[in-house]
Amino acid sequence: MLDKELEIIERIKKLMKERNIRQEELAEKLEMKQYQVSRYLNCKPFPPLWVLFKLSEILDVSIYYLIGAEAESYRVLSQKSVNLVDAYNNSNKAVKAIIDKILDI
Repeated sequence: MLDKELEIIERIKKLMKERNIRQEELAEKLEMKQYQVSRYLNCKPFPPLWVLFKLSEILDVSIYYLIGAEAESYRVLSQKSVNLVDAYNNSNKAVKAIIDKILDI
């Protein structure tokens, strides 16, 4: 497991604690089983991209904060990049699973 992955998971756990959100509640909001959330919170496996985006919404933080990126370096995104992220976010779970597998995330 990479240090960056651990950093992201620790940030998620911290935000959950600050907002008093339990795994069961998070699972419900993510529309998945509690054991899946538990596995993600233990990096077994690391959460796919769609989960990270949804977590940022649920935890009310930017995706940049969630992944520990400096927002300044991501301020200027090409329109194509924005369109790709939007298309991914609007895809169904099956399509997202295929994309995650292709990207190996």
